[in-house]
Amino acid sequence: LFVAVLPLLRWRASRLLALAAVAAVALPVATTALAIHFDGALMRPDPFVVLVVTGHYPALTWVAFAIAGLGIGRLALGSARVQLLLITVGAGLAVLAYGGSALLEAAVAAPPPGWEFILSTTPHEGSPFEVVGSGGFAIAVIGLCLRIAALLPAVLVPLEAVGQLALTVYAVHIVVIDLVAPEGDLIADDGAYVAFVVVTVVLCALWTRILGRGPLERVLGAVAGRASDP
Repeated sequence: LFVAVLPLLRWRASRLLALAAVAAVALPVATTALAIHFDGALMRPDPFVVLVVTGHYPALTWVAFAIAGLGIGRLALGSARVQLLLITVGAGLAVLAYGGSALLEAAVAAPPPGWEFILSTTPHEGSPFEVVGSGGFAIAVIGLCLRIAALLPAVLVPLEAVGQLALTVYAVHIVVIDLVAPEGDLIADDGAYVAFVVVTVVLCALWTRILGRGPLERVLGAVAGRASDP
C-alpha cells in the first residue's frame, strides 16, 4: 500500500481526501467484481492477483486507507479546529455507513452469488460500507487522540513511542499472531493481549530512546524522501 501511494506524495490534502472518498466507495465494488472473474478464470492462484484482488486484505480495496492517511497527514493537525473536524466528520461517516448498511440489508433482497457481502459491515469484509464505516471511525479516533494530546499531554506519554514505531509495531504484531496462532484461531486469552501491549510499550520506549526511528520507518522514510525529490 505504501508503494502504491508513492506517486501521490506531492498531492495536496484536498485532492488526496477526494480521491480517498472515491476509492473507498468504488474500489471495493471493483475488487468484488474482479474477484468473481478471477475465481473462475484462474486454475491456480497468481501471487499478484492474490495480493491485489483476492487475498484477505486486497490492496485494491485497502489502498483507500493509505490515501486518506496521506491526506490527513497534510492537514494542520495541531489546530483545534482540524481536530474537532476530524472527530465530527469521522463519526458522521461511521454512522452513515453502518446505519446505511443496516437499512439496506433489511430492505434489499439477497444479492447475486459473489456479492453477498457487498452491503455488510462485518470487520475486514472489505465492502464499501465497511471501508467507509471503519475508516470514519479511525478518523474520529485520530482526531480524539490529537485533542486529548493537546489538552492532557501527559495521558498519552506512554503511547508516544509506540506511535513513532507504528509501522514496525504493526508488522511485528502480525508475525507474533502467526507464531502464537498459526492456524488463524482467535486468541481468547486476554492475558496474551495485555502482555503484548505492555511489552510493546516498554520496548518501543527503549528503542526510541536508544536508536530513534524504527527500522521500517527508516526504510519508508528513505523511499518516500527519494520519491518526493524533484
